[in-house]
Amino acid sequence: MTREEAKEILTELWGVYNQDYLTDKESEAVEMAIEALREPEKKKGKWLDVPDPYGFFDTIPVCSECGCTTKLRETYKYCPHCGAEMEGRL
Repeated sequence: MTREEAKEILTELWGVYNQDYLTDKESEAVEMAIEALREPEKKKGKWLDVPDPYGFFDTIPVCSECGCTTKLRETYKYCPHCGAEMEGRL
């Protein structure tokens, strides 16, 4: 069974049984399960060159999504902190 199939089945069952048969806690559990099956939104970011606050380098690369800094000259396809797919890798 795929993730999408499981989400469809749970959504259908929840709509059929929610009103008459499920307790509030059971309804909440089904809603949480459906939410967990949704595809996570993919973050996209880019490396920004910002002045080095410590003065070791002229600039340092910073993730546009979370503000994470990396070691100079390292190349990441994804931010090691937030997981955003990075454009314009170093």
